[in-house]
Amino acid sequence: MAESAKPRVLILGGVGFVGRNLTSYLVKNELVSKVRVVDKVPPATGWLNEDHKAVFKSPIVEFKSANLANQASCSKVFHDDSGAYDVVFNLATETKCGQTDEVYKERVLDVTVNCATEALAHGVKRFIQMSCARVYDCDKEESKENSPLNPWTQVDKFRLKSEEALAQTEGLSISTSKPAKMCHSLACIEHILG
Repeated sequence: MAESAKPRVLILGGVGFVGRNLTSYLVKNELVSKVRVVDKVPPATGWLNEDHKAVFKSPIVEFKSANLANQASCSKVFHDDSGAYDVVFNLATETKCGQTDEVYKERVLDVTVNCATEALAHGVKRFIQMSCARVYDCDKEESKENSPLNPWTQVDKFRLKSEEALAQTEGLSISTSKPAKMCHSLACIEHILG
């Protein structure tokens, strides 16, 4: 694939476990022409291994620090003088249990709404939201897209609210991944980009 035909990708929450591995996968497999990684944690303090550090030094990888709960900060990371992003992976979310509803609203729901709003405003072709299979009812059967919803924890309740807010966003092509195991998410990336 010609370099110019490869997508430009924005990875929100890109220094975390999934984000760093996604960045590595995209760069090593030469699937993208550019990756902008956005996180409030800089790579230097993100406990990256040597392999990830090398990937983050690639000339096609750019890091920006931002608080995506802040609309102005969020808007800045979507702006790029060299063009719009084709695909946005939203991995930015609060993952710690035991936080207050206000924290989850800001770091899960508000972040998602801000990022989707900016993606729409900047002409993003595909917005991929990372959620979690824990939004489904807990039973012994395998969950499907039409399985009953019954979030397990407070953070999962806000993940579901984020999905509901995204469903109301008209004009933006949205895919939501709800993996039970994270390795399944990385297996689908090349298909999504192709």
